[in-house]
Amino acid sequence: MYPVLVEHFTRSGMVVLQEWTTHQGRPDLVGVRIDWGAAERRRALGLESSLSDPTMLRAWRALAAPAQTMDEWARRLSVLPRTLKEPARRLEAAGFVSGGAAGFSRRVELPRIVRELICCEAKIDDWRAGVRQAHCHRFYAHRSYVALARVPSTVDGDVLAARRLGLLAVDEAGVTVRRHAPALTPKPSLVLEKLEEALWLRVVSPDLAGGRIRAMPGSGATGSASGRRSP
Repeated sequence: MYPVLVEHFTRSGMVVLQEWTTHQGRPDLVGVRIDWGAAERRRALGLESSLSDPTMLRAWRALAAPAQTMDEWARRLSVLPRTLKEPARRLEAAGFVSGGAAGFSRRVELPRIVRELICCEAKIDDWRAGVRQAHCHRFYAHRSYVALARVPSTVDGDVLAARRLGLLAVDEAGVTVRRHAPALTPKPSLVLEKLEEALWLRVVSPDLAGGRIRAMPGSGATGSASGRRSP
């Protein structure tokens, strides 16, 4: 089941992660459409490093304009200034933060590299369990799906609609979209930013360095060879 889903999302021009763990759950599969233009801009800014370290990411998120002293920055994080010294040093060394007599500030804003994020919960036929889990992911995903190897007649479309979830039927031949998930506009969140930074570290930066561009900005999803539609 998983290989078929991975192939389906990959053919749609997405980068695929399996069992991505967040504090709001662990989706079985995450498909991410990358904005490669934004990724190129980030690289041109010299921001090759990643904020995948939770301490650095939290410190980055807490640093707002205008420039802040170390004490002000630490108060926003509810930590002691001495605790912040090492993350501040690492952020400055990596080019994310500028420090000076006036205090610390973000050197630049990070270009957002995630254009679309789809979460998918895969089950054999337990659609209710899939709904419970998929519902948690829609707070940070653009779309959330339940994928079933066997779609029982008891699946309640009204329940899926009320929770704004989609339904995928999976078999050896590929994936069929039984119900499209409505597009959502998730608010900026630590979950999404952590995933973005992990993608930058594991996939995007290495691909750019190796000259491997998987999908250019604005490219649409493509159907599979069987003509089945992508979510």
